[in-house]
Amino acid sequence: MKSLTRVGIQRALIPGFPPLLENESQDFKNEFLGRDFSAENLQIQAKDRIQTFTSDQRATLCHSLKVQYQGIEIEEPVAKNLQLLQNETAVTITTGHQLSLMSGPMFFVYKILHVLNLCELLNARQQEIHYVPLFWLASEDHDFDEIKTSNVFQQSFTWDCLGSGAVGRFSTDGLGAVYQAVFDLFRSELQDDLKELFNLSQGDSYGQHVFKWVNRMFGTFGLVVLDADNPTLKKEAIPLFEKELTERTLAAKVSETNTRLAAFHKKPQVFVRPINVFHLSLGNRQRVEEVGSQFKLGEESVSEEDLRTKLHEHPGSFSPNALLRPIYQEFVLPNVCYVGGGGELAYWTQLKSSFESFGMAFPILQTRISAFIVKQSWISSGALHEAFAPLEEQVSKVRKSDGAQEELFHSIDQKAISLVEVLTQGVEGMGNDAHKWAGAEIAKLNANLDAYKLKWQRQHKQKFEQEIRRLEKVHQQLYPNGIPQERHQNLLHFCPDGNWRNLLSQLKEGLDPLNEEIQVFIEEGK
Repeated sequence: MKSLTRVGIQRALIPGFPPLLENESQDFKNEFLGRDFSAENLQIQAKDRIQTFTSDQRATLCHSLKVQYQGIEIEEPVAKNLQLLQNETAVTITTGHQLSLMSGPMFFVYKILHVLNLCELLNARQQEIHYVPLFWLASEDHDFDEIKTSNVFQQSFTWDCLGSGAVGRFSTDGLGAVYQAVFDLFRSELQDDLKELFNLSQGDSYGQHVFKWVNRMFGTFGLVVLDADNPTLKKEAIPLFEKELTERTLAAKVSETNTRLAAFHKKPQVFVRPINVFHLSLGNRQRVEEVGSQFKLGEESVSEEDLRTKLHEHPGSFSPNALLRPIYQEFVLPNVCYVGGGGELAYWTQLKSSFESFGMAFPILQTRISAFIVKQSWISSGALHEAFAPLEEQVSKVRKSDGAQEELFHSIDQKAISLVEVLTQGVEGMGNDAHKWAGAEIAKLNANLDAYKLKWQRQHKQKFEQEIRRLEKVHQQLYPNGIPQERHQNLLHFCPDGNWRNLLSQLKEGLDPLNEEIQVFIEEGK
């Protein structure tokens, strides 16, 4: 990977990226969001959270992290942040994601680098509060189809696993074969850096394996990783689960919020359930459903009293759905800000009144950065943003340039007429022989001009077709399968030399978490 240079482009100039949540109307923000994102508000939010996050909660969190990191190689920056989290002046800025194969598409990487750089920036500005970057490993998610594929070098690699239930509890059987197939794409002399990732233990559950993968990739920058499928943290959150199971808190609050969102022409991102809790068992993650006076846990039916008993005795067997998860997350973390994608943050806007009903503060939200990695050779002489225009628009522009032929040929014809007149007048009074050879030369001239036009047309058509092919090739790199690059290509796609650490370092160095533009990283050379 050659050196990268970052350039910003306004979001409105690039297709496929909706307006930022931060740019919604003030009425919308007042209704559905907490404090606006700013360094000052983060400081205020942090001071408030420090007051409400108890010493017992902090001790439980730190103990849980200590257990999760046992037997794992810990980089010094991570060890420092784990130590700092024990202090009452430490808070977290969090992002999270499902357990995507090999870190999935690039936005997985961008959101983590965003949080890392944001914390560094805030810590550099003041010493009163320490911001710890934290990655919430959504290991309880059961939508395996969303995470089982990664794309490298125009090839898709899929982990065919027969597991079911919470993905983090899957066996890693078959994972090694996928890794070997990707590993084989790189020449032997380029494989050393990749071994750091591909040789990580696969004997654990998939959740533990991804924990190690993310730690290996980002540990050098101080990222703290937390696996959400944690019985100790869930035990602490029993009051939260119990309230949802017995009082149906979210159903009422979210339904009411959805109605208010509709007044702003917003559709709910996530469907609210009567009970927004799953029950985990071997190979299953099934919704808790009330049927008459009983509660169904898959094939089992229990009374409300028995349900409470199960929750208190086995809290690790209960799991929040997509709407309860943010509340569980904020309950167990000293968090002040969540960084996520547009669709991700959309369901947070359904939750403000739910947070209030649980007696919790709503965090500050920030939209993660969006980015492209492009080669210098992909950019034509026009403005940079023109390379991201819809392909049809770019092709149409090239075809319209065909008007150059009409203008050129008209100019040639006009000048040829004038030249023939001059040549004809030049032999006046010189006799018939002169007129004959002059006429022959003029005929040759016209034939040469016709040959010129024909060759010009052929060359122009070739150039025309080459340019369209070039545009199609570049567009496929920027929007593979019609979606933005960051939602398709894996990090290794951009590491033909296998040096993923160098690429991560360059991206981290250039990424600006306060810049709302689309961040384009331009690679030198072809």
